[in-house]
Amino acid sequence: MERYLKIIYFTMILMFVTMIALPIINKYLHVFNEIKSNENRTKQKPPQLSFLQIDSLPLKYENYFNDNFNLRDNFVMLHNRLEYYLFDDSPIKEVIIGKNGWFYDADNIENYQGTNCFSTLELNQLKTEITNRVFWANKHNIKYFVAIVPTKMNVYPENLPPRIAKLSEQNMYQQFVSLNNDSTINIIDVRKNLLNHKNATQNLYQKTDGHWNDLGAYYGYQEIMNFISKNYYYEKPLPLDDFAISIDKRKAGTLASIMNIENNISENFILLRKITPTTAHDGIKRNYPKPKTIDESDFQTVKVNENKKLKCLIIRDSFTLLMMKYFQENFKEVIFIHGEWKGEMHEEIILKEKPDIIINIMLETKLPNLIKYTFVPKNINSNSKPN
Repeated sequence: MERYLKIIYFTMILMFVTMIALPIINKYLHVFNEIKSNENRTKQKPPQLSFLQIDSLPLKYENYFNDNFNLRDNFVMLHNRLEYYLFDDSPIKEVIIGKNGWFYDADNIENYQGTNCFSTLELNQLKTEITNRVFWANKHNIKYFVAIVPTKMNVYPENLPPRIAKLSEQNMYQQFVSLNNDSTINIIDVRKNLLNHKNATQNLYQKTDGHWNDLGAYYGYQEIMNFISKNYYYEKPLPLDDFAISIDKRKAGTLASIMNIENNISENFILLRKITPTTAHDGIKRNYPKPKTIDESDFQTVKVNENKKLKCLIIRDSFTLLMMKYFQENFKEVIFIHGEWKGEMHEEIILKEKPDIIINIMLETKLPNLIKYTFVPKNINSNSKPN
């Protein structure tokens, strides 16, 4: 018995020493290929040598080394997979493992539970903000709409783990759409249509991603166009029958990717393809200055459809991406500008483009940005649509 214990102790010591030495050995011998981590952050960069900050240099270098040593990402991936497959738990705080293979974005918990509701003052500020935007747009013969997209938690709460429970019947989404009781405010409640079409056979959101799929995006588009058609009766949403629905099995989405397990999980992606050929095509991109936080390919998209009447400017976020193929069927020209999740008005672009309609599409968790980035018109003397 004592002999076996010694063998176990020796094996454990050998394994420990090997694990400690492996990054150093691999750095020179290249026994294992290093993988690239999908962590949603920027790694530490080498500290700059400065005698004025010599006291903090050791700590800075330690942080850099801990973030960049050889095979680090391999060990992170191994840890993540052991945590997920052995304990059915998320190895990182950004992702929540739900029931039935559903993953959720942890940043949405407060909003789902209703612990970050707007105060009365903030609601009044929001109402004033949207009223000002609608009034300014009306002076320029433009209709302004703001459409709110719900998070996956607020559409599929049944797959959340039991520890995440609703603490209030109110949340920011419900508070904001309640402002729509004022006829001067054009707030589009996208969640209502999603819940009406939610069923057990076809998911509207991806299980391993925070975003909706083509079908969820269609119902979001449908609700937005139904609302807009109250002002423009001839612009109705395309019927769902105009699209063929198919299933494409792919590797898992973003929430699985940042845990480095996306290649081990597959998911069925619902795709919609227009049955008849579209009359829309790419338009000429504008030369508007691109913000540093957005890639050039993601900042702006222009679609043209000569068979239509209206021009539309959509200040979008990532959820709008899957709606583009639907919106292009309704407008003579539609310009999509990524709004950096701020919900700003982009007055200079509006005055340059002279659209008939502005649609500001925002995720519900970004609603506080409407207060943070309030609209203060620069062109305060303009009372009509510019020529």
